[in-house]
Parts: sequence; C-alpha cells; structure tokens
Amino acid sequence: MKNLIKVLLVLSLIILVIGCGSKETVKEEPVKKEVVKKEVEEEVAKPAETETEEAVKEEVEVKTEPEPELPDSVTIMYMIQPNDWLSKIAKKEYGEIMMWRSIWKWNREAIGDNPDLIYPYKELDLQKPREEAEEVSYELVDYTVKQGETLWSIAKSEYGNNLSWIVILRDNYDAIGDNQDAIAPGTILKLRTKLY
Repeated sequence: MKNLIKVLLVLSLIILVIGCGSKETVKEEPVKKEVVKKEVEEEVAKPAETETEEAVKEEVEVKTEPEPELPDSVTIMYMIQPNDWLSKIAKKEYGEIMMWRSIWKWNREAIGDNPDLIYPYKELDLQKPREEAEEVSYELVDYTVKQGETLWSIAKSEYGNNLSWIVILRDNYDAIGDNQDAIAPGTILKLRTKLY
C-alpha cells in the first residue's frame, strides 16, 4: 500500500511538472495567435482586391466579345410583337439567345441604352443570311375614318390590339400630323394588310 502511495505521488509530480511545462507553452500561444490574426486580415483584404480585378477583367471581356458574323447578310425589318424581348427575338430568329447583343448593337439608336426596354410594334433591323432572309410583305389599303373613331379603336378593330395604333400613325403621319387625337371623319388612312 505504501508502494502504491509512492507511485501515485511520483505520478502526481510528473503530471504537475508536465502541466507546468504546458502552461509555458500556453503563454507563447497568444503571440502566435496575433501573427495568425495578421495573416488572416491580410488574406481577407486580398480577395476583395482580386474580386474587383476579376470583375474589371470580366467587364472588359464582355465588351470585347466578338460579334457573330453573318456571311453574305442582308438587312430585314422585324416588328416587335407584344411580349417580345431581345433574347426571345434572338432565339426565334437565330436559334441562339446570345444574338440579342447583336440585335441591340444593330438597333442601338432605336432601342437606346437599356436593352430590356423595347416597345411593341417598333421596327428593328435584323441581319440575316441572304438565303434565309424573308422580308415581311404587306399591302397598304385605304380605310375611311368613321364618326367617333380614333387610331386606338381602328387599331383594335383592324389589327386586334389597341397598341398597334402607333403603326397606323407611322404609316399615315403625313395625313394625320401631330393631331392624332382628333381625326376628322372621312379621312383616308393607309392600313397594312398584315403587321408581322
């Protein structure tokens, strides 16, 4: 029993000595933590700069992206339909959504700086290979304005959509002028046989 107590005391002393040694190691750790914190702070600052550089590179790449070439192409007119947007037109006309950028480039003056803002019944120029180009063909027929009719009501009755009044105005601006709200009965307008 005495031997057991001696062994336990020796073990306690060893544990105490080892414990004291580990306390000294713990005292050194705060210095290491400060170094680690500085490294972490530097690393956190670097990705923000890198992300900015990557964003600038990405923006430059978008601007310098080559336009798809259309060999032996001709310009055709495309009338924007209700619920159209540029990528939808690109998919429908070219089978490729990314052609929206080319459509915007060709029509930048008509569309403006916001490619998401296009209006129904506005006409766009599209480039098509000569063998695929199908120009919209229509005839203009005479239409006599009746009492109480407006461009809005004529558009609804003739084209099925009030918003197409703008087409009637464009085609008849010389006859109507700036007074499109009060068209005199008996005025003869030219109406397209088809819009698209």
